Amino acid sequence: MISVALCTYNGERHIEQQIRSILVQTTPVDEIVVCDDGSTDNTISIIESIKADTEVNIRIYKNQSSLGVCGNFEKAIKLCEGDIVFLSDQDDFWYKDKVEKICDYFQRNQKKSVVFTNADLVDVNGNNLGITAFDCYGLDAVGIKRFDAEPLLVYFCGNRALGCSIAFKSSTKPWILPLVNDDPIYLHDDQIAIKAIERHQLGHIDERLFAYRQHNDQERGLLAWAKKHPKTDVIHINEFDVLPHFTRYLSNNYNIKRIEFFHKRFSLTHDATSFKGKAKTIILIMICIPKYLKYCKSDFYKYIYLDTKRSLHK
Repeated sequence: MISVALCTYNGERHIEQQIRSILVQTTPVDEIVVCDDGSTDNTISIIESIKADTEVNIRIYKNQSSLGVCGNFEKAIKLCEGDIVFLSDQDDFWYKDKVEKICDYFQRNQKKSVVFTNADLVDVNGNNLGITAFDCYGLDAVGIKRFDAEPLLVYFCGNRALGCSIAFKSSTKPWILPLVNDDPIYLHDDQIAIKAIERHQLGHIDERLFAYRQHNDQERGLLAWAKKHPKTDVIHINEFDVLPHFTRYLSNNYNIKRIEFFHKRFSLTHDATSFKGKAKTIILIMICIPKYLKYCKSDFYKYIYLDTKRSLHK
Protein backbone atom coordinates (compact mmCIF):
# COMPACT_ATOMS: atom_id res chain seq x y z
CA MET A 1 0.00 0.00 0.00
CA ILE A 2 1.30 3.44 -0.97
CA SER A 3 0.42 6.62 0.93
CA VAL A 4 0.98 10.29 0.20
CA ALA A 5 1.23 12.76 3.09
CA LEU A 6 0.10 16.08 1.61
CA CYS A 7 0.09 19.23 3.73
CA THR A 8 -1.83 22.30 2.62
CA TYR A 9 -2.34 25.93 3.58
CA ASN A 10 -3.97 28.43 1.22
CA GLY A 11 -2.77 26.48 -1.80
CA GLU A 12 -5.68 27.01 -4.18
CA ARG A 13 -3.47 28.22 -7.04
CA HIS A 14 -1.50 24.99 -7.52
CA ILE A 15 -3.17 22.24 -5.47
CA GLU A 16 -5.22 20.78 -8.33
CA GLN A 17 -2.22 20.32 -10.61
CA GLN A 18 -0.30 18.65 -7.79
CA ILE A 19 -3.04 16.18 -6.87
CA ARG A 20 -3.83 15.41 -10.51
CA SER A 21 -0.15 14.60 -11.09
CA ILE A 22 -0.25 12.17 -8.15
CA LEU A 23 -3.38 10.47 -9.46
CA VAL A 24 -1.89 9.60 -12.88
CA GLN A 25 1.23 7.81 -11.64
CA THR A 26 2.33 4.70 -13.55
CA THR A 27 2.38 2.94 -10.17
CA PRO A 28 -0.88 4.06 -8.56
CA VAL A 29 -1.04 5.38 -5.02
CA ASP A 30 -3.64 3.95 -2.66
CA GLU A 31 -4.35 6.96 -0.48
CA ILE A 32 -3.67 10.68 -0.19
CA VAL A 33 -3.81 12.01 3.36
CA VAL A 34 -4.42 15.75 3.29
CA CYS A 35 -3.79 17.76 6.46
CA ASP A 36 -4.88 21.37 6.10
CA ASP A 37 -3.45 23.93 8.50
CA GLY A 38 -6.31 26.43 8.42
CA SER A 39 -6.74 27.48 4.78
CA THR A 40 -9.04 30.45 4.23
CA ASP A 41 -9.14 30.15 0.43
CA ASN A 42 -10.66 27.47 -1.83
CA THR A 43 -8.02 24.79 -1.15
CA ILE A 44 -10.39 22.39 0.61
CA SER A 45 -13.25 22.77 -1.87
CA ILE A 46 -10.88 22.07 -4.77
CA ILE A 47 -9.62 18.89 -3.07
CA GLU A 48 -13.17 17.78 -2.27
CA SER A 49 -14.09 18.22 -5.93
CA ILE A 50 -11.16 16.03 -7.00
CA LYS A 51 -12.04 13.47 -4.32
CA ALA A 52 -15.52 13.06 -5.76
CA ASP A 53 -14.01 12.27 -9.16
CA THR A 54 -11.46 9.57 -8.26
CA GLU A 55 -11.36 6.07 -6.82
CA VAL A 56 -8.17 6.84 -4.87
CA ASN A 57 -8.90 7.24 -1.17
CA ILE A 58 -8.39 10.94 -0.37
CA ARG A 59 -8.78 11.68 3.33
CA ILE A 60 -9.03 15.32 4.38
CA TYR A 61 -8.24 16.53 7.89
CA LYS A 62 -8.75 20.15 8.93
CA ASN A 63 -6.66 21.26 11.90
CA GLN A 64 -8.61 22.96 14.67
CA SER A 65 -5.65 25.27 15.23
CA SER A 66 -2.45 25.83 13.29
CA LEU A 67 0.18 23.11 13.81
CA GLY A 68 2.95 24.70 11.78
CA VAL A 69 4.92 22.98 9.03
CA CYS A 70 6.53 20.26 11.15
CA GLY A 71 3.46 19.63 13.27
CA ASN A 72 1.26 19.32 10.22
CA PHE A 73 3.57 16.87 8.48
CA GLU A 74 3.90 14.85 11.68
CA LYS A 75 0.11 14.54 11.83
CA ALA A 76 -0.11 13.52 8.16
CA ILE A 77 2.65 10.93 8.54
CA LYS A 78 0.93 9.41 11.57
CA LEU A 79 -2.34 9.11 9.64
CA CYS A 80 -0.78 7.39 6.61
CA GLU A 81 -1.46 3.65 6.52
CA GLY A 82 0.77 2.65 3.61
CA ASP A 83 3.94 0.56 3.61
CA ILE A 84 5.68 3.42 1.78
CA VAL A 85 4.93 7.07 2.55
CA PHE A 86 5.60 9.87 0.07
CA LEU A 87 5.83 13.45 1.33
CA SER A 88 4.19 16.08 -0.84
CA ASP A 89 4.03 19.86 -0.86
CA GLN A 90 0.95 21.57 -2.27
CA ASP A 91 2.54 23.53 -5.12
CA ASP A 92 4.78 21.13 -7.06
CA PHE A 93 3.83 18.53 -9.67
CA TRP A 94 5.12 14.99 -10.03
CA TYR A 95 6.33 13.29 -13.18
CA LYS A 96 4.35 10.16 -14.01
CA ASP A 97 7.03 7.65 -13.02
CA LYS A 98 8.02 9.15 -9.64
CA VAL A 99 6.24 6.54 -7.53
CA GLU A 100 7.32 3.68 -9.81
CA LYS A 101 11.01 4.60 -9.67
CA ILE A 102 11.06 5.16 -5.92
CA CYS A 103 9.30 1.85 -5.24
CA ASP A 104 11.79 0.16 -7.56
CA TYR A 105 14.65 1.80 -5.65
CA PHE A 106 13.43 0.33 -2.35
CA GLN A 107 13.14 -3.10 -3.98
CA ARG A 108 16.75 -2.92 -5.18
CA ASN A 109 18.16 -1.31 -2.01
CA GLN A 110 16.78 -3.26 0.93
CA LYS A 111 19.11 -1.61 3.46
CA LYS A 112 17.82 1.90 2.72
CA SER A 113 14.55 2.99 4.32
CA VAL A 114 14.47 6.68 3.31
CA VAL A 115 15.23 8.09 -0.13
CA PHE A 116 15.32 11.52 -1.75
CA THR A 117 15.47 12.48 -5.43
CA ASN A 118 16.57 15.24 -7.74
CA ALA A 119 14.04 17.71 -9.18
CA ASP A 120 13.65 20.27 -11.94
CA LEU A 121 13.20 23.81 -10.67
CA VAL A 122 10.29 25.64 -12.33
CA ASP A 123 8.90 29.15 -11.93
CA VAL A 124 5.51 30.06 -10.50
CA ASN A 125 3.88 29.25 -13.85
CA GLY A 126 5.58 25.87 -14.20
CA ASN A 127 8.20 26.93 -16.73
CA ASN A 128 11.46 24.99 -16.44
CA LEU A 129 14.29 27.19 -15.14
CA GLY A 130 17.04 24.98 -16.55
CA ILE A 131 18.51 24.10 -13.16
CA THR A 132 18.01 21.15 -10.82
CA ALA A 133 17.89 20.81 -7.05
CA PHE A 134 21.20 18.94 -7.07
CA ASP A 135 22.75 21.75 -9.15
CA CYS A 136 21.84 24.25 -6.44
CA TYR A 137 23.31 22.05 -3.73
CA GLY A 138 26.47 21.17 -5.64
CA LEU A 139 25.62 17.49 -5.53
CA ASP A 140 27.58 16.08 -8.43
CA ALA A 141 28.51 12.38 -8.60
CA VAL A 142 31.32 12.85 -6.08
CA GLY A 143 29.35 15.11 -3.76
CA ILE A 144 26.37 12.79 -3.51
CA LYS A 145 28.59 9.84 -2.54
CA ARG A 146 30.24 11.92 0.18
CA PHE A 147 26.90 13.09 1.48
CA ASP A 148 25.69 9.50 1.56
CA ALA A 149 28.83 8.13 3.21
CA GLU A 150 29.82 10.94 5.60
CA PRO A 151 26.92 11.78 7.96
CA LEU A 152 28.87 14.54 9.67
CA LEU A 153 28.49 16.71 6.57
CA VAL A 154 24.80 17.27 7.27
CA TYR A 155 25.58 18.58 10.76
CA PHE A 156 27.97 21.21 9.48
CA CYS A 157 26.77 22.01 5.98
CA GLY A 158 23.04 21.41 6.15
CA ASN A 159 20.55 18.98 4.68
CA ARG A 160 20.33 18.39 0.92
CA ALA A 161 17.23 16.16 0.92
CA LEU A 162 14.17 18.20 -0.06
CA GLY A 163 11.06 17.17 1.86
CA CYS A 164 8.97 17.16 -1.31
CA SER A 165 11.38 14.59 -2.75
CA ILE A 166 11.43 12.26 0.26
CA ALA A 167 9.75 8.87 0.58
CA PHE A 168 10.24 6.32 3.35
CA LYS A 169 9.13 2.94 4.58
CA SER A 170 6.48 2.98 7.30
CA SER A 171 8.82 0.95 9.50
CA THR A 172 10.83 4.14 10.05
CA LYS A 173 8.01 5.97 11.84
CA PRO A 174 9.14 4.98 15.37
CA TRP A 175 12.43 6.81 14.86
CA ILE A 176 11.34 9.52 12.41
CA LEU A 177 8.71 10.77 14.84
CA PRO A 178 8.22 12.91 16.79
CA LEU A 179 9.36 16.02 14.94
CA VAL A 180 10.60 19.15 16.70
CA ASN A 181 8.06 21.82 15.81
CA ASP A 182 9.63 25.00 17.17
CA ASP A 183 13.02 25.13 15.45
CA PRO A 184 13.39 27.79 12.72
CA ILE A 185 16.31 26.07 11.00
CA TYR A 186 15.50 22.35 10.92
CA LEU A 187 12.12 21.64 9.36
CA HIS A 188 10.54 18.21 8.84
CA ASP A 189 12.75 17.23 5.90
CA ASP A 190 15.95 18.22 7.72
CA GLN A 191 14.99 16.21 10.78
CA ILE A 192 14.01 13.11 8.80
CA ALA A 193 17.21 13.23 6.74
CA ILE A 194 19.38 13.68 9.83
CA LYS A 195 17.83 10.69 11.59
CA ALA A 196 18.17 8.54 8.46
CA ILE A 197 21.79 9.58 7.92
CA GLU A 198 22.66 8.72 11.51
CA ARG A 199 21.38 5.20 10.81
CA HIS A 200 23.04 5.01 7.35
CA GLN A 201 19.58 4.46 5.85
CA LEU A 202 19.32 7.52 3.59
CA GLY A 203 19.49 6.77 -0.12
CA HIS A 204 19.23 9.00 -3.19
CA ILE A 205 18.03 8.92 -6.78
CA ASP A 206 19.86 11.27 -9.14
CA GLU A 207 16.92 11.44 -11.55
CA ARG A 208 14.61 14.47 -11.71
CA LEU A 209 11.27 12.94 -10.69
CA PHE A 210 9.16 16.05 -10.12
CA ALA A 211 8.99 19.79 -10.70
CA TYR A 212 9.86 21.93 -7.68
CA ARG A 213 8.07 25.25 -8.01
CA GLN A 214 9.86 28.44 -6.95
CA HIS A 215 7.75 31.38 -5.81
CA ASN A 216 7.51 34.04 -3.13
CA ASP A 217 4.92 32.30 -0.93
CA GLN A 218 6.78 29.04 -0.25
CA GLU A 219 8.32 28.20 3.11
CA ARG A 220 11.78 27.79 1.55
CA GLY A 221 12.96 28.64 -1.93
CA LEU A 222 15.93 26.71 -3.28
CA LEU A 223 17.11 29.39 -5.70
CA ALA A 224 17.32 31.93 -2.88
CA TRP A 225 19.19 29.38 -0.76
CA ALA A 226 21.66 28.66 -3.56
CA LYS A 227 22.51 32.34 -3.95
CA LYS A 228 23.42 32.53 -0.25
CA HIS A 229 25.24 29.19 -0.09
CA PRO A 230 27.78 28.66 -2.88
CA LYS A 231 28.98 25.17 -3.69
CA THR A 232 32.14 25.83 -1.68
CA ASP A 233 29.99 25.58 1.47
CA VAL A 234 30.02 21.79 1.06
CA ILE A 235 33.33 21.38 2.88
CA HIS A 236 35.23 18.10 2.78
CA ILE A 237 35.41 16.27 6.08
CA ASN A 238 39.21 16.48 6.26
CA GLU A 239 39.04 20.26 6.44
CA PHE A 240 37.44 20.05 9.86
CA ASP A 241 40.95 19.64 11.30
CA VAL A 242 41.70 23.28 10.50
CA LEU A 243 41.12 25.71 13.36
CA PRO A 244 40.31 28.68 11.07
CA HIS A 245 37.33 26.72 9.79
CA PHE A 246 35.75 26.98 13.25
CA THR A 247 36.19 30.74 13.24
CA ARG A 248 34.60 31.05 9.81
CA TYR A 249 31.85 28.55 10.62
CA LEU A 250 30.92 30.13 13.93
CA SER A 251 30.80 33.63 12.46
CA ASN A 252 27.65 32.67 10.56
CA ASN A 253 24.45 33.09 12.58
CA TYR A 254 22.70 30.37 10.57
CA ASN A 255 25.41 27.89 11.53
CA ILE A 256 25.19 28.90 15.18
CA LYS A 257 21.50 28.01 15.09
CA ARG A 258 22.41 24.63 13.64
CA ILE A 259 24.72 24.05 16.58
CA GLU A 260 22.00 25.12 19.01
CA PHE A 261 19.66 22.58 17.41
CA PHE A 262 22.11 19.73 17.89
CA HIS A 263 22.92 20.94 21.39
CA LYS A 264 19.26 20.30 22.23
CA ARG A 265 19.03 17.15 20.08
CA PHE A 266 21.79 15.40 22.01
CA SER A 267 20.56 16.82 25.35
CA LEU A 268 23.95 18.39 26.07
CA THR A 269 24.32 20.21 29.38
CA HIS A 270 27.45 22.32 28.95
CA ASP A 271 27.27 26.05 28.27
CA ALA A 272 27.17 26.57 24.50
CA THR A 273 27.17 30.36 24.38
CA SER A 274 30.94 30.84 24.09
CA PHE A 275 33.16 30.02 21.13
CA LYS A 276 34.64 27.16 23.12
CA GLY A 277 31.18 25.93 24.08
CA LYS A 278 30.02 25.82 20.48
CA ALA A 279 33.19 24.01 19.47
CA LYS A 280 32.59 21.53 22.26
CA THR A 281 29.12 20.85 20.87
CA ILE A 282 30.66 20.03 17.51
CA ILE A 283 33.15 17.65 19.13
CA LEU A 284 30.36 15.97 21.08
CA ILE A 285 28.56 15.33 17.82
CA MET A 286 31.74 13.72 16.55
CA ILE A 287 31.92 11.57 19.68
CA CYS A 288 28.40 10.35 18.95
CA ILE A 289 29.73 9.03 15.63
CA PRO A 290 32.91 7.14 16.59
CA LYS A 291 34.31 6.86 13.05
CA TYR A 292 34.93 10.61 13.07
CA LEU A 293 37.17 10.61 16.12
CA LYS A 294 40.13 10.03 13.83
CA TYR A 295 39.68 13.57 12.55
CA CYS A 296 40.42 15.01 16.02
CA LYS A 297 44.12 15.59 15.31
CA SER A 298 44.96 19.24 15.98
CA ASP A 299 45.94 20.56 19.42
CA PHE A 300 42.73 22.55 19.46
CA TYR A 301 40.66 19.43 18.88
CA LYS A 302 42.63 17.49 21.48
CA TYR A 303 42.05 20.20 24.06
CA ILE A 304 38.30 20.40 23.42
CA TYR A 305 38.00 16.63 23.08
CA LEU A 306 39.77 15.86 26.36
CA ASP A 307 37.83 18.58 28.16
CA THR A 308 34.60 17.17 26.73
CA LYS A 309 35.47 13.61 27.77
CA ARG A 310 36.10 14.82 31.31
CA SER A 311 32.73 16.58 31.39
CA LEU A 312 30.97 13.44 30.15
CA HIS A 313 32.32 11.44 33.10
CA LYS A 314 31.25 13.96 35.73
